[in-house]
This record gives sequence, structure tokens and C-alpha cells, in this order.
Amino acid sequence: MNTAAALLALTILTISSLAQARSPHEREAQVDRLFAQWNKPDSPGAALAVIQDGAVIYKRGYGQANLEFGIPNAPDTAFYLCSTSKQFTAMAIALLEEQGRLRLEDDIRRYLPEMPQYPHPITIRHLIHHTSGLREYFTLWGLAGRNAADSISEEENLLMLSRQKALNFAPGEQYSYNNSGYFLLAMIVKRASGRSLRDFAAEQIFKPLGMNNTQYQDDRTLLIPRRADSYLPRAGGGFALGKTNFDLVGSGGIYTTVEDLARWDQNFYRNRLGRGGPALIERVLTKSRLNDGQAHFYAFGLGVNQYRGETVHDHSGSFLGYRTELLRFPAHRFSVIVLSNVSTAAADGLARAVADIYLAEKFKPDGATTGPGAAAGAAALPAGPSAPPVLTADQLREFTGEFVSDELDAVWSLRMEQGQLAARIRRAQARTFRPIGEDRFSAPGLTLQFRRDAQRRILGFVVEAGRVKGVEFVKKTDASR
Repeated sequence: MNTAAALLALTILTISSLAQARSPHEREAQVDRLFAQWNKPDSPGAALAVIQDGAVIYKRGYGQANLEFGIPNAPDTAFYLCSTSKQFTAMAIALLEEQGRLRLEDDIRRYLPEMPQYPHPITIRHLIHHTSGLREYFTLWGLAGRNAADSISEEENLLMLSRQKALNFAPGEQYSYNNSGYFLLAMIVKRASGRSLRDFAAEQIFKPLGMNNTQYQDDRTLLIPRRADSYLPRAGGGFALGKTNFDLVGSGGIYTTVEDLARWDQNFYRNRLGRGGPALIERVLTKSRLNDGQAHFYAFGLGVNQYRGETVHDHSGSFLGYRTELLRFPAHRFSVIVLSNVSTAAADGLARAVADIYLAEKFKPDGATTGPGAAAGAAALPAGPSAPPVLTADQLREFTGEFVSDELDAVWSLRMEQGQLAARIRRAQARTFRPIGEDRFSAPGLTLQFRRDAQRRILGFVVEAGRVKGVEFVKKTDASR
């Protein structure tokens, strides 16, 4: 079941069960039904915490943390937090600002002189709010023939980003969710404080809040007590173990429990970090503004959104089999935390379904939900695509050869395979492209636009791949081989 279908199913289940459950026991039974499909001895699952007025009013684990040893999930099970980690990276930056060690308007090259000098400077604020225009590092590594299962060091990743000759857009012009910026924030914490993000957060965030089971894993060999392994469904039934050597932090990297996240959540009402008091919390809840003054929903590693007419602070995460969500309703001092170790569990949808059960009487009637995803009226249907060009074998062969990208430090070998244009990139699986226009080809998530000289000879191509735009490849000539 895909995420949209899962969310729809959760909504139907929740609404049908809201023939109001008045007692805590009835509510808890409704919540348990949301997780029932994973709450089995042969399935991974999740951990849940429901928080009201500073107290955890319901917590439990569902399914297994480790299928091989039959270890169940529990409230003290440690899950990989994925992108939900970003709010902690952003808090580290806010603390350094409070301490006078950096300013949000600082050019990042003050701390990262390796980065290129683009026509317009990138500031720390741009990194926090995903308005930097930087290319997405996960996509860059994919284009270079590597993936999230690989071990990629800080130095390698910084070198990759430093080779990028252009941005997707001018800093501050757009919002585009971006892991590169949060990786660079981790590097800035390290250089501004003299301590790794792991050590800085342990001292300045986790220890003061009593988050004793929380850490940034910046070394894949570190032991994580009570760690939940991640799982993905296997074709034909059962589960496959999702393993990785990835240990970069900033954009992700935290292992934690729902119990520790409850402690973090309560600090948003009575701050004990830094100098204490509400100013730091107000800072990290400040939403971004684009260059034209338009406000955007993204604050410091947190979205400030609307759900069923209520303001919410939240952030979800997804990596391998892990799915995570921390959802807060500040007006009601109510939060839901869902950490899952199976890719089929839509943690964000589950958290909202739990909130539907507990806050049903507080929500506005159906149709009052607003926010970035709310419909603004009927949209015109796009025009249907024109028929793709049909190329002969000789025409396709013109696009073959060896192509090199200095930005990726990678070589693509374009070949004819079974009558189609295919790209071979290091150890990665071959990608097959189909023509979609003049000198233009596509594969899932990728578009190539070839360039020619005045004599119509192929010079190279430019890649567009989601949150990476404009990466150039140049064709190797016989003299350059």
C-alpha cells in the first residue's frame, strides 16, 4: 500500500471509530487498532508516545525491534530518527547564536572556505530554512554511482559539495527541502564550537534534558543500546533487513526513543536549554521568509503548519525501513510521537490518526483543514504529452560514448543495449533512457539534455534529477581518452 492509500485508510478507520471513545481505555484500544497490522511476532512495527500537559499518557511498542532474535519494540527502543533529527541540528545552531559564536546572516564560507563563491552568498539562515539553492547530496552521490548503503566520509561529502559549480536557484529565491544544507550545518557547528555535532548536542541538549538514550551516530561502529533494526517488505512475503554504512549527521543521524523525545517535546513549553526562558523556543519556531518577503512554513528543522484548523509543529523522517514523526499541537499541549522500523508504516499518518482520536472534540468540522497542502480551487488539467520521437539505431548510436562530470568526479558510459540508450555508472545498475524530445532523454527521476556544437556534433549533456539541476557532463574525445 502506498503512502496516500495508507493515509486514506487511516482516516477512514479513525473517523469510523470516533463514535466517541470517552474513557482512556477506549481511546487506547482505538490507538492499538491503528497499529494492529504490525503488532505481530513475525513483523517489525513501531513505538508510540502520547503526551498531554507534560505527562506521557500512553506509550507502548508494537511488533519487533529485531526479528532474528525476537526482541519486541518498546518505549525505550532506540530508532534511527531520520530527518526528524534536523530540529536538533537547528537547535545546536540556535544555541551557538545565543552564545555569540555565529550569526545567522554569516556567509557560510566564513566557516566553510572550501565551498565555492557563488554570485550571491549563502548564509546560515538559508541552510536552516532550505532556501540555499544547494544541490541535494543524496542525489549527487546517486548520479556518481554510489548510494546510501555506502560509507561516505565527511571529507568526501564536503568535497562533493565544494565541486558544484552552480546552484539550483539563487539563495532565498525558493524553498526546496535539502539535506546538503543540514550536513553543512553540522560542519559549521564543528568549526564554530570546536566540537563535533555529536559531542556538542550531548553536552548542550541531551544531557540537560535527561535524554540519556539519545545520540548522534557519526561512527557506524558505535553501539546503540536497544537499537531497532530497519526492515522492508520482501517480494513474495516476509521482510528484508535494511542495512547501511551511512553515518553522516546533521541532515539525520540521531538514534533515540519515544521516551526521550517526550522530554525534548516538553522543553518547548518550559525551556531549560541555553540561557533558559522562551526566547530560544521562539527563535527555533520562527518561519522562513523568501527574498520577496513571502513567509514559508519551515522554521528551524520544524514545520509550522495547520491540521484540522489547529497549528501544529512537526517533522517526519524516512530512511531505509525507518519512518518517524513528532507532531505537536501547542494550543492543547498535546503531542504524538511515532517511531517505526518498517517502511510500510506511514508514521506521519499514524500520528495524525492518533491525534484524531484524542482531539476529535477540539478539531474544526471537516473541510476546515488548512495548510500548505490545502486545495485552493479546481486546477486545470495539464495538456497531454506529445508523442515521443522514434529514433533509429543509427540515430541513437550518435548519443553513445564516455561522458565525464568534474562536479561529480564520475564517468557515465552511454551504450546501445537492446535497442535503447543505457547508462553504466560505476557499480550502479544500468539506467535505460527513452527519447522525449529533440536531444532529450528521460529515465525515472532523470532527464538528459544533450548539447551540440555548430557542426551538430554531440558535446555532452546536462542532467536534471529532482533536487539537482544543471549538472554538466562533457563527452570524452579520442584525444582525451
